[in-house]
Amino acid sequence: MHDERTHHYHYDSQHRLVFYTRIQHGEPQVESRYLYDPLGRRTGKRVWRRERDLTGWMSLSRKPEETWYGWDGDRLTTVQTQQTRIQTVYQPGKLHAAPENRNREW
Repeated sequence: MHDERTHHYHYDSQHRLVFYTRIQHGEPQVESRYLYDPLGRRTGKRVWRRERDLTGWMSLSRKPEETWYGWDGDRLTTVQTQQTRIQTVYQPGKLHAAPENRNREW
């Protein structure tokens, strides 16, 4: 059985992904938009998923799932959603970053 999924990727003039959509059987299943700061670092992502509305029709969600990213120079230090905030502390002389505040409610 062929599931007929199509993926569309849209990039800006700086070659950054700004929009993504996945279509299945002619209907959008997921749409994502990506935000960047002037330095080209991704600062946010909004994702709308197909869900059943109050009338029983399937459509993309009205309120997106949001993820926000925080940076210290070129180092990703924070990833935050409505449910979770993960902060990473980079310590001099350490090969790996140490995550803090995993799965903490904010």
